[in-house]
Amino acid sequence: MRPKIRHDSSYFHQITRYLKAMHAESQIEDKIKEDASNYELKDGKLCFKDTGIQVIVDKALFDQVVEAVHKDLGHYGKKTTLEGVADRYIVATDI
Repeated sequence: MRPKIRHDSSYFHQITRYLKAMHAESQIEDKIKEDASNYELKDGKLCFKDTGIQVIVDKALFDQVVEAVHKDLGHYGKKTTLEGVADRYIVATDI
């Protein structure tokens, strides 16, 4: 059975956009699945599998970690504190 002829080009543009988005989304999902093999959950926390370093994606947890590292390092400046956090954790850049 062949599709009926349609003279509505916007209809086909919408279908094309939808199919492109589906294709892009499936590629993203494949990349996420592939990357996920590098991580594991430890006590409900996301960690990098090879090193066990925890991934911080929550702003409140990030604030707590910064405060703890700041105290642990002896109240050095912001740069030293953030370097200390980066040495001990993986931090999502959008928090």
